[in-house]
Amino acid sequence: MWGREIKIHSDLSLLDMVISRDKGSINIVVDFLAIISFVAATGLAAQFKVYLNPAVPITGQTFIVLMAGAVLGMKKGFIAMSLYAVLGWANHIGILTFSMFAGSFLSKGYVIGFIVAATVIGYFVEQGWGRNPLRLAGIMLIGELVIFTFGLLWLGVFITSDQILSNETTRFGLVYSWGVGNFWIGDTIKLVLAAGLVPTLAKLIDTIKTNVR
Repeated sequence: MWGREIKIHSDLSLLDMVISRDKGSINIVVDFLAIISFVAATGLAAQFKVYLNPAVPITGQTFIVLMAGAVLGMKKGFIAMSLYAVLGWANHIGILTFSMFAGSFLSKGYVIGFIVAATVIGYFVEQGWGRNPLRLAGIMLIGELVIFTFGLLWLGVFITSDQILSNETTRFGLVYSWGVGNFWIGDTIKLVLAAGLVPTLAKLIDTIKTNVR
């Protein structure tokens, strides 16, 4: 599976493989439901969290973000993660009562990374990079790095001097410990699962549509 590229519909997101873009109002409804589904899934994944440090918890959100780009494509992936961020901040300032975010204020840079990562992955999937698991894994790795970049920059800015002193380390050391140290193994597993699942689903969709014809 990892070395074979699926040629059919290689430049489409999974959603556009399921339903073509010439269905008018049906496309609008399906797009809306798909976007809302990924917003809900991202928020739901935030509810199941494990804290190994006080700032950034372990969740399943990264997997959802990787899948959002590949399933929805660039524009809808951007919209879904942006809507998630807006709803999350609405809760943060007291407009919503249901928490869409995981972690403290220090973890919010990762949410910005979610938006950029889903957009980048969606773009490359629409350029035909989504059907070969090795190529897709490379794109998803870029997405992971984007998420970490925004998350670590945010941490670096907003970690306080008192937190650094109480942990007896440097700002860089605390940023790495809280933002990277506990996450790279889990995120690698999520990446491998997503990069293997998307081409498998694409092949399944192709098979079903071929048999229907």
